[in-house]
Amino acid sequence: MSAARLSYAFLFALLLLCRPAHALERIVSIGGSITEILFELGLQEKIVAIDTTSQYPPATGSMKNVGYLRALSAEPIIALNPDLIIYQAGAGPPETIEQLQAAGMQLAKISHKHSLQGVLEKIEQVSLAVNMAPKGSQLISTVEGQLESLKQINRQTRPGVMFILNLDEASALVAGRQTGADSIISLAGGQNVVDHFNSYKPLGAEAIIKLAPEYILTTHRVVASVGSEQDVLNLAALRLTPAAKNNKLIVMDTLLLIGFGPRIGQAVSHLANAIH
Repeated sequence: MSAARLSYAFLFALLLLCRPAHALERIVSIGGSITEILFELGLQEKIVAIDTTSQYPPATGSMKNVGYLRALSAEPIIALNPDLIIYQAGAGPPETIEQLQAAGMQLAKISHKHSLQGVLEKIEQVSLAVNMAPKGSQLISTVEGQLESLKQINRQTRPGVMFILNLDEASALVAGRQTGADSIISLAGGQNVVDHFNSYKPLGAEAIIKLAPEYILTTHRVVASVGSEQDVLNLAALRLTPAAKNNKLIVMDTLLLIGFGPRIGQAVSHLANAIH
């Protein structure tokens, strides 16, 4: 464990010590990667509710859902009488978090960084929040072992990739810099062709063609909304790109791709194999 992460872990643990000590029997998990980590720690039976981004493992499909992590309401969560609400940074809105705090709910905020180090910190924070630091350390060691193989990825020749979060006939919502997609593309040895703005923004067909992506990266949800993979490549927004002409479409699960959870090694390896 690095000195920086050890220091952060100490401060995080110190904050948690300020909470009343009691058994955690009812956990509300807000954030797909947090839910994955809780499953890895063997706490699935303690989870009484999740959010809509928590879609893995498959058992989450039958769990009670409190809505999208950025559009939460306090009342349904309070009604569950949780021992702990563990939530990803950015969840909210802020008024909802304030209402939960005012109601005396126990909350643990978990950082969400688009990096390999950020994944390890997230596992560490979640395991500390649920009083399972030893098992968390085991999971960190497992993930670190998986990340070792990523050192072999070719990062010299970086093919141009465009990640599409949403799509219609003539435009696409694409990932710019400072996004999870931008980070995962870089980790896999690719180059995000959308480097002239941050976050997600819509682009029309002309702008997309000008960027000339060699690969189009998107999710199963987007493909399902259009019809088929070939239907995606045939849309006016994409069909004149090198990616469409060469049938270079990569389709992945959203949470695996940009969730930055314990399956990060699998996500990077899959994408790297697809673009190299």
